[in-house]
Amino acid sequence: MKALLVLNLQNDFSAFGNMPIPGTDELVPLANRLQLYFDVAIAVQICYPASHKSFAANHLFRQPGKTMMINGKEQLLAAIHCVHDSFGANFINGLAIGTIHKTFSVGTDAAANIYSAFADEALQHPSGLSEILKDKAIKSVYIMGVNVGDMLLNTASTAIDLGFETFLIKDACSGLDISPDFFENLNLKGLQLIESKTIENNWGNGQKVGYF
Repeated sequence: MKALLVLNLQNDFSAFGNMPIPGTDELVPLANRLQLYFDVAIAVQICYPASHKSFAANHLFRQPGKTMMINGKEQLLAAIHCVHDSFGANFINGLAIGTIHKTFSVGTDAAANIYSAFADEALQHPSGLSEILKDKAIKSVYIMGVNVGDMLLNTASTAIDLGFETFLIKDACSGLDISPDFFENLNLKGLQLIESKTIENNWGNGQKVGYF
């Protein structure tokens, strides 16, 4: 059983969002096509509270892109984005949510940074993703989407740690500006890279078989 994880395809990362990441809009039709080739398709979205510690606007005289010390740790500050129940946090228009089996939210704790689709950096708020994957007897996960704060790669690393065969669909990612050494370490850990055309050309007719 295979699962597709679609991460952070949200308005604020689109071309007209508060934190646009080049290439994000082009992932929407690809995500819609790829969903059809998997037993389970899961979408993950960032839903910050407005008071989140990473927002520069929540700190006097601070600007996005700068860092500051918070509770003894260096914090990179960002523009306000993906606030819970805002337009920016919504999935990009055109993403076929009707064929997504399950959606999960991350980033809901104002005091914790996002880390992966499985939990925040402090591992205090698990998303429930691991339980769903295990409940559906998923053996392999395929990851695509927007790489915010290394979330795609951290998700891949966590998935490997949890025992899933893990693939990154490299041409189905935006914001993936990672050093070769980082990739090499993940490859040594067990991450496998794949292209979307391999899935579309070799996986049959794209019939979805798993439902919640």
